[in-house]
Amino acid sequence: MLYPLYSNQSSSIVTLSGSDVKELCVKMSLNGMGFRAIERVTGISHNTILNWVRVAETHIDEENYEIPEIAQIDELQTFVGSKKTIWVWTVVNTKLPGILKFVIGDRSLLTFTTLWQMIQGWACFLYIAQDRILRTYNGEDEMTKKTKNASPL
Repeated sequence: MLYPLYSNQSSSIVTLSGSDVKELCVKMSLNGMGFRAIERVTGISHNTILNWVRVAETHIDEENYEIPEIAQIDELQTFVGSKKTIWVWTVVNTKLPGILKFVIGDRSLLTFTTLWQMIQGWACFLYIAQDRILRTYNGEDEMTKKTKNASPL
């Protein structure tokens, strides 16, 4: 199946094949674009996009990144049914585009813990946006609170 997408460079429409559009949707998601926003751009259901991202998650090469000096842990809200059911935790390099690690689940400590287990051995400074989770992991020296001036806890 071919999907029409609008091109930024002209008013013409670019047509992509099924595998190309899947790859594009996953890249858009991994670079921070929400599932509903991708749906508006591509016309493809956000549920389909979520399923593609989940499949792509299982194929990510574990060694396809370099541990950065500073990383940021953040969360992406999705509105697939309810904020309570789908939550995406991400780890990004603050100096380069793209996502280093991510976990899809609910908005719970268990989902965050899954991500934390992947990165807890990294020798870098980590900034996080979720105070509720910060208090749980407050014993770790590497953890600081995400603020404008990145002041320590």
